[in-house]
Amino acid sequence: AAAGEDRLSGFTAGAFFGMAVMDSTVDAPNPAGGPPLRFVDQGGDGMIYGLRLGYGRLLDRGLYLGAELEGLLPIAVTSRLNAAGVVYRARLREEIGGYLRAGYAPDGRTLLYIRAGLTMPHQVFETGVAATGNTTPHLAIGAGAEVFVTPRIGIRLDGTWDMPAGRNDLESYRVSAGFVFRV
Repeated sequence: AAAGEDRLSGFTAGAFFGMAVMDSTVDAPNPAGGPPLRFVDQGGDGMIYGLRLGYGRLLDRGLYLGAELEGLLPIAVTSRLNAAGVVYRARLREEIGGYLRAGYAPDGRTLLYIRAGLTMPHQVFETGVAATGNTTPHLAIGAGAEVFVTPRIGIRLDGTWDMPAGRNDLESYRVSAGFVFRV
């Protein structure tokens, strides 16, 4: 990029793929009666893919501020557990979120950023006794890097942690890579 060139400001659209790892906690009915059973399972993972739309501005001294919407679909992001005679499974079905991004751009084409926002994963929990769904909004935070290799096309790598909330929740750790197109 030429000195002072700004490849980061404006509207962007992008696609990504990556990996998600789950940590799910579920309160399930106790087949023997008594208080519900609590399962914590850290075994689920799977591939994800999705789209992002955003807008950002490069400000003075290389500071960047932006916002983006993100939608993702999983490919078999599922965990399974058999405990106390109960077969339990947690699945991530899809997720949509909105994020604010803040970062530093040393040269007008490279961005190192942090992001935070609300995401709404659609989760399904099955216990063999009952199936429940959950779309509780969650706080999510992350960090990443974006580099524009041409004036309009960039590559992006980021990681995001989706914090759980409520009783039957799925926390996910995601790493994704993809392309960004400045429109």
